Amino acid sequence: PGAARHSPHRKQDGFKQGGIMRTIVQILVLLLLTWGGSALADSRINRSGYIAVSIDPILYESNLWETSHRISLDRFFTEQAQLLGEALAEGLEKTTFRGRLRVVPGYRLEDQKKFREQGRPETFLLTVDLRSRYGLTKGSPAAACLSGMTCLLLSPAPLFTYQTRTEATVTAFYFTREGRRLRLVQENFTSQGKVSGDFYDAMDMTQELEWITKLTSDAIEDIRRKILAEVPTELVSRSWRKAADDLRQAPEGVEGIPGLPPEPEIAARKPVEVKPSTGKKRHVRGEKALNLQELVRQVSPAILKVRTEKTVGSGFIISRRGFALTSLHVVAGAESVTVQGHGRQPQRARVVQRYPELDLAVLAFEGIV
Repeated sequence: PGAARHSPHRKQDGFKQGGIMRTIVQILVLLLLTWGGSALADSRINRSGYIAVSIDPILYESNLWETSHRISLDRFFTEQAQLLGEALAEGLEKTTFRGRLRVVPGYRLEDQKKFREQGRPETFLLTVDLRSRYGLTKGSPAAACLSGMTCLLLSPAPLFTYQTRTEATVTAFYFTREGRRLRLVQENFTSQGKVSGDFYDAMDMTQELEWITKLTSDAIEDIRRKILAEVPTELVSRSWRKAADDLRQAPEGVEGIPGLPPEPEIAARKPVEVKPSTGKKRHVRGEKALNLQELVRQVSPAILKVRTEKTVGSGFIISRRGFALTSLHVVAGAESVTVQGHGRQPQRARVVQRYPELDLAVLAFEGIV
């Protein structure tokens, strides 16, 4: 009799109130999700901009820039800068910018210098400066050969290693409506690569050109992936932090999403010229010492490939009258021996002297090959 009695009407009212509360919570959650999604979408920057790529190739051990290959190199680096810029523009337009990005033409820093400093009001500028160093590694057999050890043990095996190290500095700027340049982000990236070849590859300029193009393409692709993986998030964050007042306003004279910005003014480039070689070189006291690859090419006329029916080795001309040294184990027991100089036809040779204690043999052939 003393127990409290609940009215069925009060229970129904409780159920109704619970349903209303659940509905309100669901609406709030939907609003929160909608607001969060729109905030995320709006975090992209409503601006257009430019991407300027420079490439500074440093060929420590090469004369390629002094030959007709310079034209091929110049064209190659121009194309690589353009391709990298376009790939970055495509990626950043998806993740960072609502507007379009235009690639600044060329790959030489001096050509882009004026535009990089002045920019264009209410646009972004992303600069990517690559410095690539190329050359034979110190462990290549040529290093030992040219420091006094014998060249006789050089073989057709890919013992020469040609390597590159690419360093990239990525900087993002925003130019305010008043033309003031704000630096927002600066990141550094590196990439390394190497290829291998034999002695004849190492002194062949055409092969070297192929090595450079392959290593450069691989390095640029690696740098591209690293930039798109790390820069977008930081760029968005710092842009809103350092230039929020500007970015909350639409660009002057633009309604909606900015399109592709105008072409930048770039210094006109002179066509690449290759000075004809006189074929005469002289050493002047105080001149820079010959680098490794130059030395390799100077001694290359004296290097021979030595072939028998079972083995392949190398030799070294010791007399223009037709004598060369090779390793005795290369020609031991051979019935047929041929020698071949770089870029020349093979010719028959014979063993005229053996030095087992030194593992050396003297070959005779018909004069310089």
